[in-house]
Amino acid sequence: MQTYIINRIRVKNPKFKIAHFQPFTLLELVCYHNEKKDIQRISELKTSDVLHRIPFEISRSSIALFLTEILARVLREEHSDKEMFDFIDQSVVKLDQIDTGINFFHIQFLLKLGVFLGMVPENADELLKEISSHLQLKKDSSIEKIQQMIDQNYGSDISLTKPEKSDCFDAVLDLYRIHFDNLREIKSLSVLKSVME
Repeated sequence: MQTYIINRIRVKNPKFKIAHFQPFTLLELVCYHNEKKDIQRISELKTSDVLHRIPFEISRSSIALFLTEILARVLREEHSDKEMFDFIDQSVVKLDQIDTGINFFHIQFLLKLGVFLGMVPENADELLKEISSHLQLKKDSSIEKIQQMIDQNYGSDISLTKPEKSDCFDAVLDLYRIHFDNLREIKSLSVLKSVME
């Protein structure tokens, strides 16, 4: 995680356009990096993958906004992690491309990200044991759905009822809240829920 400052972005002819900094926009940066400073400066940038659907479809942009907020809160390390970076980069591209599984992409992403963060067990039963003292899944069928989301790729056709989806999402969010105190209040959560229901 790095913090950057950009000057003069709202002037008539800015060097960088504000559209470059929308949630999940994938950029290649050339930066001035000063180890002694917390905030860095961007010298050049370009889009690495052009997103065709995330910026223009409300469901995808709501997911991007929500997951950007989660990532900003859970990723604190400044050292590089190529595997996690590649996972996030490829997940953004998949969110832009897939036609099925959009309505639970955010749940599946959090489950897969949790593996990199060392907090999601390999199977749903172990996951449920970890969160059982905090939240009981309302339906046994939700256990099977969580397992499918852990095992399958983005875009897989997993049939989820609204109550199952809500139950799975609550369980995964609860797991994150056990590990990260700063997720008690997620500003974009209400927007996501209203769009995705």
